[in-house]
Amino acid sequence: MTNVSPKKNRIATIAFVALFGVLAVLGLVFSCLQEETVRPMVKDFADWVAKVVNAFAKGTVDGGNQAWFRAVIRNLFGHFFLFMFLGVFADLSAARLLPFKKLPWLFSALVGFGACAVLAFLFEGLQMIPALDRPASWSHVGIDVGGAALGVLLALLIATFVKVLKSEPEDDGKKKKQRL
Repeated sequence: MTNVSPKKNRIATIAFVALFGVLAVLGLVFSCLQEETVRPMVKDFADWVAKVVNAFAKGTVDGGNQAWFRAVIRNLFGHFFLFMFLGVFADLSAARLLPFKKLPWLFSALVGFGACAVLAFLFEGLQMIPALDRPASWSHVGIDVGGAALGVLLALLIATFVKVLKSEPEDDGKKKKQRL
């Protein structure tokens, strides 16, 4: 990924940073909610997804596998996908804000992934506060970090794709002669 100065594409830079910030704050807020508040929200969302799934494949989610389905939905949406998008926006933000000239894609990926890993530990660590009455799970940190890794890889693919689209096509490998 090429390093873009903060002056260029200022709107995109602000958007990436803002989206990262909004998602991080949402994750922080949900990490600080008490179990009695979170459980009904997860149940309602998982039940809605189950209805959608059952509309396409009747009987897929029923009473026998509903608890398992809720856990999968919670881990996919509350952990993996959240951190996948955090990884995308963290990497794209870092690529635009960091001044590295050599291997900027590597440094933006490391900074983006590192920021997401810190958030994963912070969010899960907050749940250890006794007043929240929520169990912390280190497997959730693993799911978060896996989502962040995929997000960073997606950001690198997006940036590479954009770079290829912006590059000038070569004339069958022959250099064009300059006219004087």
